[in-house]
Formats: sequence, C-alpha cells, structure tokens
Amino acid sequence: MKRLLILALFAASIQVADAAQNTAILHLQLQDKGQMKILLDGRETTTKSTVANFNNIYPGRHFLEVYRVNKEWGHFYATNVYRGTINLTGNTESFVTVLTGLNKIKFDRIVAINTGYPEQETPQVFLDPRLPIVPATEPHGHYYEPVPCGPMAMTATDFQLLKQTIGNGSFESTRLAIFKQALAYNYFTTAQVCKLIDEFWFENSKLEVAKLAYPKTIDPNNYYLVNNSFSFSSSVNELGDFLAMR
Repeated sequence: MKRLLILALFAASIQVADAAQNTAILHLQLQDKGQMKILLDGRETTTKSTVANFNNIYPGRHFLEVYRVNKEWGHFYATNVYRGTINLTGNTESFVTVLTGLNKIKFDRIVAINTGYPEQETPQVFLDPRLPIVPATEPHGHYYEPVPCGPMAMTATDFQLLKQTIGNGSFESTRLAIFKQALAYNYFTTAQVCKLIDEFWFENSKLEVAKLAYPKTIDPNNYYLVNNSFSFSSSVNELGDFLAMR
C-alpha cells in the first residue's frame, strides 16, 4: 500500500512538472502604448498599466478582453478595444500588440522556451482553458465601459495634437503627408474632418482630404457638413459624385 502511494505521488509530481514546463508566457501592450485593464478567461488580471506580463498560462485558447483606460475630470473610464480569443502555444513567450480601433491583436514575436520552468514573477496567472470560460463582469469603481458600437474616433487630446502637427507643416504636400499617416490608424467624426480640412490652403487638397477621410468617418450620415469647408461649388459637386459611388 505504501509503495502504491509513493508511485501515485511520483506520477502526480511528473504531471505537475510537465504542466509547468509546457506553460506559456504572454506580454501584452496597446498599439498606442496607453494604459489598459485586462480580463483573461473572464477574470480581471491586472491593474491599469501600459504593459502586462503574464507567466504560467496554460497553452491553448483563452478568452481575452482588453480595455483602454482614459481619464477625464479626475475620473477613469475604460473603453473596450479587444474582445475575442487568443491562442498560446506551450513553451513559448509571446509578445502581442492590441490594434486599437480594429478589435484585432497582432503577434509581434514568439520565442521558444526550452530552459525548463518559466521564471516566476508576480502577479502569477495560471489559467486553465479546459475550464469553462466565466462571463466577464462589468468593471467596478471609477471604471465603466461605454457600449462599443464600432470604431471610435480620435480622442479630443489626440485630435488636437494631430491638428497642431498638420498646422506646423510648412508645405501643403507636407501637411497632406502627415494627414495620410494619421489616417492609416485612426477614425474621425465629421466635425473633426471639417477642422482638418481647414488646415489646408488649396481647394484640391481640401477635396482630397474629404475623399480620403470619408471611409474612416464614424458618422457618415453627417458628412454633408463637409460641404461648408469648400469655397467652390465644383468641389461640392465632385464630392457628391464621389460619395454617390461608394
């Protein structure tokens, strides 16, 4: 009987060691390096920070929710920027970026770990994807989640920085290049588009900005307001023809 007990304990220790050696490490950050809150498999795992590091995660599919933390009038609020699954492979260290505004994640780098047990750090997360995923609860305290209804426009602070950067351009071509860089990663309201158009001197540039910004505008129902930014009726007609073909 004693011999069977020893064998059972030995087998259990082998299983635990094997599980530890096959766990995964995850490093997570937002594309804009902002502060975030994270829920993994329905459980809140971090305080607000710009980089989250998790050790000893079971490999396999996990349910991940990432919230961007903002602050206004002395209060914090959290906006959901990713809700979906993430697949982690055993004995790997993954470096992942959350693409804000796209509800996507990108694996920047995956490194194999072949040196035994993962290094222990705090806080330690050891979640088993074989267990049922617990539905996430709403953030508490000063945190609340506005109901996401698609892409989010630039915040007032970020937009002001973009507007100032465009305005600092010495040439029209420089201002247009800056706008195109920002366009690749951001969304706008119609009101913001109107303010950006006002940063350009020439009518053809204003018209080009209006055409390029339309697919990245979250309230296209208000896009008729852009017509107020033009000096010539020909620009209004050309934009109207462009929108009619969308």
